[in-house]
Formats: sequence, structure tokens, C-alpha cells
Amino acid sequence: MTKQKKSKKKNDIERLQEKLKTLINVGKEWSKIKPETHYEAHTWTAIKLISLLCYVDVYSRIMFKQKRNLNLSEIIYIDPLAGSGTNRIRETGDIIASSPLISGVFSSFKFDKYFFAEENYDKRIALQARLENLLKDEGKRKRVIIEDDCNKLLKRVTNYLSSLNNKAHYLLFIDSEGIETNWKEP
Repeated sequence: MTKQKKSKKKNDIERLQEKLKTLINVGKEWSKIKPETHYEAHTWTAIKLISLLCYVDVYSRIMFKQKRNLNLSEIIYIDPLAGSGTNRIRETGDIIASSPLISGVFSSFKFDKYFFAEENYDKRIALQARLENLLKDEGKRKRVIIEDDCNKLLKRVTNYLSSLNNKAHYLLFIDSEGIETNWKEP
């Protein structure tokens, strides 16, 4: 391997380590709210969340610059399997920010509306408390919607999108870790 390739590889690893430290720092900060409640995850979850962190940033910068040109009424974030907002990595014990916090902390621009679902009561209450501090509602307009069932949430999202006069754009993040889908033949 050439010296230049070794240097680039090291830089890539250093960038990943830096992003991981960022997820850990944000996770520690937001876990002060409901410190006992986290989603249990594995080490590979961090790689997935680093990818989302980078994507949310780029997506929000591009879409909010294009919002007027595309005649969009809203840009929306949807997470039907949201969790508590933080993950505890089983192998290391680290607490890291998960997808709901990533959507609010690492987005260059705040989304106009956020839709989340979490079935577990304790995790849903922790998510709500964390998001209330992060994504404060402006006036009477409710910015954050949290449901207890992903099916109800997706129906609500569909109805909401249908009610908008103009076009909307959305980022939908579905992380079905640990859920096995069984398809039935028609």
C-alpha cells in the first residue's frame, strides 16, 4: 500500500472515530433526561447512525436550499421505529444518540415537522421528554408528533401529507433491527 493510501485510510478511520465521539457526546448530554431509559443496541449500530448523521446533514442543506424552487410547503422527518432517542451499546456500555436526536441535532436546518412512533411506554416517554427540549414547538403549531404504534403513525403521516395544499418532501428512516418480516405469498 502506498504512503498516500495509508494516509487516506487513517484519515477515514479518524473521521469515523470523530463522528462516533460526537454521537457519544450527544448521547451523554441527552441521556441526562430519563437517564435509565435507552434502546439496547450493538456496536454495528454506531456505523448505521454515523451514516444517518452524515445523510441528515447533507439532505437538510440541499432540501432547505431548494424548498422555494421546488415549491415545497414542508420538509418532514419520519421515524416509525424511533426508540428512546438514545442507544446503550451492549458491548461497551456507551450511550449514543439515536435516529430521533440525530434528526434534530445534526440537521443543518430544522425540519418543519417530525413524526415518531415508539411502542414501549418508558421509551416513548423518554423520547418525548428529550424531543420537547430539543425541538420546541413554535406557537400553536405542533412540530413533533409521537404515536405508540408505527401503523397508526404511518396512517397519520399519510393523512397529513394528503391534507397539504402544496408538495412536501420527507426523509423516512426505518430501522427494523431485530424485527423479522415474514412475507406471505398471495
